[in-house]
Amino acid sequence: MAIAFRIACLSAAIAAFLTDCGPLDNNAWFASRYRDSAEVLFQPAAPPRQADPEPDVKALVRANVASVFVGNATNIQVGAPRRNGYGWIVCVKAQVTGISKQNVGAQTIMVEIDNGRIGLRRRATAEDGCNSTSFEPA
Repeated sequence: MAIAFRIACLSAAIAAFLTDCGPLDNNAWFASRYRDSAEVLFQPAAPPRQADPEPDVKALVRANVASVFVGNATNIQVGAPRRNGYGWIVCVKAQVTGISKQNVGAQTIMVEIDNGRIGLRRRATAEDGCNSTSFEPA
């Protein structure tokens, strides 16, 4: 029985070697750590990112209305930007007419601005504080 086990293990090792499925595959996520020299592995990390300056949200929203609202948006109003980590968040409100030309009504969207560009957008919730925000025309 022990001889059969040894033959099976040896056969599996030979098959793994012949199919290039060794213990350190070149495509494995950890393979580059073993190939790199020690100097590269212990370099200091990149400096931390600086916070973005306050963006011109009115101009940014005016230029990207189609990416903020689905359909035709009119009477667009923008709240004051608030700091969100390195970027900014802003509440945007508009009267929206849907793609099927039906009046959807007033919608308030929470927009994240990162590196001076519009990022994630979602419908505002009560936790976002858009109800207490004062809006200005965009």
